[in-house]
Amino acid sequence: MTKCIEDVTFRSISMDGGGLYGLATAIMLGKLCRGDCRFLSDDPKYKVSMFTGTSAGALNALLLGTTDNPRQFILDGGLEKFWRNGWDIFANKNPVTATLSWFGLTAWLGSQDFLNYLHRYFGDRTLESLPGNVMVCTFDWYGNASDSSDSRMWTPRIFTNLSVGTDDDPGTYGHHYKIKDIAYGAASPPPYRATINGLGDATIVANNPSMMTYSFIKSHFPAAPQAILSVGMCLKNPSYGFEAFNFGALPFCTLPTNLCQENFCAPPLQVWVTGVSETASLNAKQILGPFYHRLNPPVLGPPNPSPNSAIQMCLARFLPWFQWLLNAIDQATATPVANEAARTTLAFLDSVWWSKGEAEHWSEDKTAMSLSCLENESEEA
Repeated sequence: MTKCIEDVTFRSISMDGGGLYGLATAIMLGKLCRGDCRFLSDDPKYKVSMFTGTSAGALNALLLGTTDNPRQFILDGGLEKFWRNGWDIFANKNPVTATLSWFGLTAWLGSQDFLNYLHRYFGDRTLESLPGNVMVCTFDWYGNASDSSDSRMWTPRIFTNLSVGTDDDPGTYGHHYKIKDIAYGAASPPPYRATINGLGDATIVANNPSMMTYSFIKSHFPAAPQAILSVGMCLKNPSYGFEAFNFGALPFCTLPTNLCQENFCAPPLQVWVTGVSETASLNAKQILGPFYHRLNPPVLGPPNPSPNSAIQMCLARFLPWFQWLLNAIDQATATPVANEAARTTLAFLDSVWWSKGEAEHWSEDKTAMSLSCLENESEEA
């Protein structure tokens, strides 16, 4: 059975990728549930139509789509428990691959440990069995196997259980695929984790899936008014320490991004995550205006003892560092900055922008306002 659009307003929660920082997303969603009894409820004026995600956000989306009552699942701590008890997501307990990974010969994170953990949550259920609507972004490294080798190419790939998710729809798969297989592929960035069935992490193309969400709905349901709540990984977005520079590849890829901000990682280690996310957020805001809201308090990073997303995934393989990172996330999301971001988001959820989602009317209103201003200026002249 496939899902169809029934809501007059299509509200989506879009969740970024970020490894273990997916816990930060779970914590922030918990703040929203406790702050507004209507959030994720069945109230038709506030009901969420679809959960979308990339990487860790894809795991969160699939978990929320699996339950009949995502609000209660969050309030009961189910979403947080997935991450807090999820060392197997990052562990590499195979002695052979673990040893070879130190020499860069095999992927850093384990495969079977992760698959076993996903099976505990999803079993052999297929995407079409989910009670909630989901859209998961992946990256298909192998391309469509039915194409000839000359025409095959890597491409972003969307998985969804909406009625458009057919294998005949270019770029979109769904329905009969096992949830655990989709989840594994969505959270497996090479060379951090082995690639199976050609699927990998979509962080390199859409770490913030807001624009993928908007364009997907607009393509298949053009008349549906949209509102999007985008939830980031709460990671600080650094500035570069040099206003003018003439670095070659070696210094640019090795020198710290900004010592004044205590950011010791080189730009390529983080711009592929934060740069893609901020670009998508800017585009979504320009299109949707006030019907798009970004919940992404910059709290993970110095002086909070938490590294960038790439290093965090490397450290999380080791249990002591995994537990240390959990504590760092708890500290960061309990700060006044995080609480203020949650308060601002609650105001958005309580506004007409979330309840109505008249994105197209907003565009028309802006045009009408501009014309009205021009007419007033002409009359005054």
